[in-house]
This record gives sequence, structure tokens and C-alpha cells, in this order.
Amino acid sequence: MSQAILTVEHLSHVYNRYTAKPLKAVDDLSFHIEEGETFGLVGESGCGKSTTGKAILQLQKPTHGDIQLRGKSIFNLKTKEQKAAYRKSIQMIFQDPYSSLNPKLTVENIVGESMEVFSLVKNREEKREKITELLELVGLEKSYIDRYPHEFSGGQRQRIGIARALAVTPELIVCDEPISSLDVSVQAQIVNLLKELQSIKKLSYLFIAHDLSMVKYISRRIGVMYRGKLVELATSEELYENPLHPYTKSLLSTIPVPEPLVERKRQAIAYTPQTWEGRNLELREVSADHFVLCDESGGY
Repeated sequence: MSQAILTVEHLSHVYNRYTAKPLKAVDDLSFHIEEGETFGLVGESGCGKSTTGKAILQLQKPTHGDIQLRGKSIFNLKTKEQKAAYRKSIQMIFQDPYSSLNPKLTVENIVGESMEVFSLVKNREEKREKITELLELVGLEKSYIDRYPHEFSGGQRQRIGIARALAVTPELIVCDEPISSLDVSVQAQIVNLLKELQSIKKLSYLFIAHDLSMVKYISRRIGVMYRGKLVELATSEELYENPLHPYTKSLLSTIPVPEPLVERKRQAIAYTPQTWEGRNLELREVSADHFVLCDESGGY
């Protein structure tokens, strides 16, 4: 087993915690991401996926729990240098490639801004040289360096966002539904690019999505979230071939089948939420590297 680059331990986050109706967005969440691995985190809207990603990026402080980068808690970073090193190690690719890019800035300024913040370049010539290398790496023409976001298609904008994330040579990239707003024809191109970059740059990914079919293609392991909890965690092959939790089965049943005769007969499996209060539910290992949220008797 490879070394864990990121470890999330018993993470919880409660919105409106001091009101009459607190919302527990993330509830006792634990997982780890190994070096060079893509860990998929899937679930319906509102299940806590993006909240988890924001906590990892320190965009919001969780209510409880710990997050460790290579065994060191990110909440014990005291000095300015330590905090800067963490921000440099973990970058993000956003869901909407247009709103995440400043329309008033050129590609040079968008991609090169972080290089200047972290003092990675000595002058503008060196910065432009590195930016053109990044553009070519993500499949864009180096002549695009002086253009603005509105001059590009959605797929091209997302490639610019990827180049921006790579600009500071991170170890881990949080991909927050990076293909959900793109055309289907472009989605596969972006996912293939991410896989290629992972091989070249030795990157690790947290791939947040609701499209299980695409997550299976890119991820080695997948965690299924529901109402802030991990209900199932397994390798992508095991999860698709042998789903155990009723919610996972429900999600898998909604994936379209590219065979008309089979698709017509296929029926989605409805999931009936169960009451969790008062039950000793834990993420238990039911087979090798396959974990399911259940009680001691195996009830979900």
C-alpha cells in the first residue's frame, strides 16, 4: 500500500449550529488518499461532498475532526511559511470553468498569478515561458496566452483552470465536479487529460462528482456519501460489481445503459432513507477493502 498523502479523520461540519435547526452537512467522515491515487467521492446534491472539499482546502473550518497532509494536521500550521506551503501543495479545479476565471484578466495573468504569489518566477519572461509550457501540456496553443476567457469554449476554459492549478506544482488536486457543466463530448477529453497529467506529474486527485460512470473510469477507490456520511467505500471495480448499501444500489441503477432494448426494460431502484438515530452504525469492513455503513448485525 502506498503512503497516504491526505488523511481525513472523523470530519464533521454543522451549519447554523447554534440555532434551533442546525444542519449537519458532514457527519463523522473518514477516508484517506494515497500517493498517485484518484479517490472518487460521489453522492447526490447536498450530501456534503463540496463541504468536505472546502474543509480540505481550508476555505472553511470544520466543526470537528482532523485533516492531515502526510501525517501532519493542517490545523496545527502556525507560521506563515507553513500555511503557504500547504496552500501550494493542494490546489482546486472548479465546477464552472467560466465563473472561476476572472473575465478581466488574460490567460497570462490567470495562470501566472499564483507563480508570483509563491515567488516561483524571477521575471515576466520566465513566467510567460512557464505559462506557455503549461498551456501546451493541457492541450492549448501557446498563442492563447494573451487572450481573455470569453474567447474560449467551455472545454478550453477548463483546460485553463487545470493549467492554473498546475502552476504551483501541487501534490493533490481537489476536482469539484470539474466536468458536470461541460458537453458530453468534452467530458471524456478532460478526464483523459487529468489521467495523463496524473501520470506525468505524479498527482493525487480527490474527484468529487455525482456521475458514477465517469467516477468509475478515473478513480481507483470510491466513497459514496449520503446525508454527510460515507455509506460505502470500495475499489471502483468492487463497488460496481458488488454494491451492498441500498443507496449505492439506487445510484448505480440510474446510470444509463447504451443498449436501447436493455435500457427500456431497466428500472431505477428507489432508496427509502432509514433512521440513523439511536443505532450503532459504523463503517465496517465486510470484505477486503470494502467498507459499508451498517450495525453489528449487518443492518443498513
